[in-house]
This record gives sequence, structure tokens and C-alpha cells, in this order.
Amino acid sequence: MSRQLERNKRVESILNKMDFPDFGDPGKFKKHKSNIKQTVVSRDEYEALLKDFSYLKSLYSFYHAIVQDLSSGIITIDLSGRIIFLNRSAAKTLHFTVDDVLQKPLMDLCSDDHHTHQLIHQMIAERKSMEGNEIYLKTGDSRVIRVGFSAMPLNDMETQHEGMLI
Repeated sequence: MSRQLERNKRVESILNKMDFPDFGDPGKFKKHKSNIKQTVVSRDEYEALLKDFSYLKSLYSFYHAIVQDLSSGIITIDLSGRIIFLNRSAAKTLHFTVDDVLQKPLMDLCSDDHHTHQLIHQMIAERKSMEGNEIYLKTGDSRVIRVGFSAMPLNDMETQHEGMLI
């Protein structure tokens, strides 16, 4: 195995063991630096990984800012249908805070109509792209709104299915 490939696998392994940090909290970043240091053998490897991690941090911050600033609402769910991310636009449209719905089943936001439940179940079960659908969702201010959506599978770097982007 080439040295670069070995290094890349080690970086991926280390990052997979860590929760991705909240970069607004310097204490959390220090903790993650400490985790890297304990896993890596040589100082050179540590310095290289730290440089890679800093690059990933800036890349994450850049893309996170783009997704948060989109005018379209974005919700991502895991394989069990739990909400793992929503951007500000989705939270505003649904009249919830992010904390109100994070880690809750998407079905908890769905209205009681059969069509909405069927589409959500189908989306989670089939894990295929869906375009031009409508569902009815409950809002934080006790209304039910019609939402047009498209969905696509979320895959990791090895095309393992991780969830859905709605």
C-alpha cells in the first residue's frame, strides 16, 4: 500500500472515531486535537494530520455556511428516519428551532394524511431519488402546510447509504 493511501486511511479512521467538532467551541477543537495526538504514532504524522484536519475544518465551515444560507429548506434524515440536520430556512418555514426537531423522527412532523405517511415510508424504504412530490407537515405554530420536495440518498465516501437529503 502506498504511503499516501496509508495516511489517507489513517486520517479517515481517526475522523470516523471522532464526533465532528462544533468549531465555534475552541475547547472541543482542543479535545479533538488531543484525540488525534493519542492515535498517531510519529510527530510528523501528527503534524500532517493536524494540517489535514485544519483544512477539513475550513472546508466544513465553508460548505456549512453555504447550506445554511440557502433560501430553500434542507432536511437530512438518517436511515431510521430521524432528522439529523436542517438548515435555517427549513426551521423558519416550519416555525421550529433546530433543537426542537433534531434527532426526532421526520414522521413526527408529518400530518395525519395517508399520502404523506406513504411517501415518507417509501422514501426511507427505497432509498432512491424522488422528485416533484408534495407532503403535509405540521409546524411549530400548530398549522399544517403543504411542502413540495425532492429527495436523494446521502452516501458516504464508499457509497454506503447513510440517509436522505430532502
